[in-house]
Amino acid sequence: MQFLVFALASGALPIVAVSATTIVVDVGGPNGGLVFEPTNVTAAVGDVIAFLFTVGNYSVAQSTFANPCTPRFGTSLNSGYSNYSGEAPEWDVKVVDISAPMWFYCQQTIPVNHCHVGMVFAVNP
Repeated sequence: MQFLVFALASGALPIVAVSATTIVVDVGGPNGGLVFEPTNVTAAVGDVIAFLFTVGNYSVAQSTFANPCTPRFGTSLNSGYSNYSGEAPEWDVKVVDISAPMWFYCQQTIPVNHCHVGMVFAVNP
């Protein structure tokens, strides 16, 4: 990550600008499997996780470590299902809090439960 610092004249406080990173995650992996690739990432506040969907029917839903195949209670993130065969759609999540890990899974259950065979993903595990 890059940090840019600009000092102002006459004793004013410095202004700090932080450049965010876009982290790409293949939903379904490069070969359309039952994986997130990579399976986990390290992110900072302001970074963007760009989920790129491969051909097939997938989703990205927020869960918890204790219940990895169940939607997180309350406010949670969910891409909805992406079933396509053309150009890869993208769903972006901006990281706003790094005080605890974020857990995600694929909700698709047909023809097999994707989460039950290990299609899970973590931010800052």
